[in-house]
Amino acid sequence: MMKNRTDGKVSGKRRLFLKAVTVMILLILSCSLTGCSSREKKKAEKTAKGYAKQYKGDFEKAVSQTFGSDAELTNVEGKVKRWIGELSFTPTYEALTELSGIMKKDGGIYHVTYNFKSKVLLSDYYNAAIMDSLIDTLGLDRSKIIYTKCYDSFNKTNWIEYPAEVVSIREALDDRYYVEFYIATSEPLADKTFDVYFMQCDAHNRLLEVNIFSSEEFSNLDHFKSNCQTLEISNTGGNSTVRFEKETKDIFSLYNLKDFAALRGHFENDSGDGGTVIRR
Repeated sequence: MMKNRTDGKVSGKRRLFLKAVTVMILLILSCSLTGCSSREKKKAEKTAKGYAKQYKGDFEKAVSQTFGSDAELTNVEGKVKRWIGELSFTPTYEALTELSGIMKKDGGIYHVTYNFKSKVLLSDYYNAAIMDSLIDTLGLDRSKIIYTKCYDSFNKTNWIEYPAEVVSIREALDDRYYVEFYIATSEPLADKTFDVYFMQCDAHNRLLEVNIFSSEEFSNLDHFKSNCQTLEISNTGGNSTVRFEKETKDIFSLYNLKDFAALRGHFENDSGDGGTVIRR
């Protein structure tokens, strides 16, 4: 019996030793991979910084030619992409052929991106015009609009950068996916069919995500403005929720909503089928 207990102790110590060795190897490997990733990040950032210095003049010229000599470009930076592959434990970094900057024009501040390889310039300068065009196409009264937001769900930004020729919802439908629009209005929505909008979507084989909220007297409007793009909106017209003061709240109660309409769907193979209005 004594021999068995001793063997058990030895076996237990061996297991602990093997675990300790395994943990040590993993720590060494992790530190090694982290060090490689850190060096790769610094290299990409250095390359991006070099791109910014080399192509800043081309960026300024593109902005001036597109928006006029009064457009001032500032905060020019190179862009670095970060991603983690399916079989990778550490992030990979790459300097993109794009520069980002801030454009000051007509008393406003706008985001601009320039691809120095393709010579394509993008900006959010016309976002307000595109939103106005969308509101008109939806058949909504501009004078009753309380708040609007356009959200790029791919880049996770509260603005959308388009080529300069995109100035209305018609061109926006042609340009890209991953776009969401949020509109708050005091206008009732019950009699709105949004037929003109759906006709535009059908013509362009595209439907952008549009969410319209109606109330004659909004509650917690500041919270709505900051969080409308995070709302958990039911695709069946059921309860829709949002986090408020560490609790899940029904958006109709929280914001004192009277009407809600979500324009959803997709168009494939030119069928024009799939556009729907979810209401509550």
